[in-house]
Amino acid sequence: KVYTVDIAGNISTASTGTVTIDTTNPSAPTGLSLADSSNTGSNDDNITSQTSALTLSGTAEANATVELFNGATSLGTVTADNSGNFSKDIDLSADTT
Repeated sequence: KVYTVDIAGNISTASTGTVTIDTTNPSAPTGLSLADSSNTGSNDDNITSQTSALTLSGTAEANATVELFNGATSLGTVTADNSGNFSKDIDLSADTT
């Protein structure tokens, strides 16, 4: 049961609710791709010489947090939208390995 307590210590009437805890790991993101504006040369190969102002996009479980890596270095996190789409601006100029 759930109660609310105000600043004066008054306790509300109990209400019931259902809580679902998702214990299943999300699948790995798919469709990771460079934005066309970040992709120098051919847009079909996802290879670029650009190291800053890059935008990566992909698909993951809806509302999942996605962490992107360059090797073992985290490039940051992004939250997928309600449809599972995400995009993240990244900068590799400090570490281009």
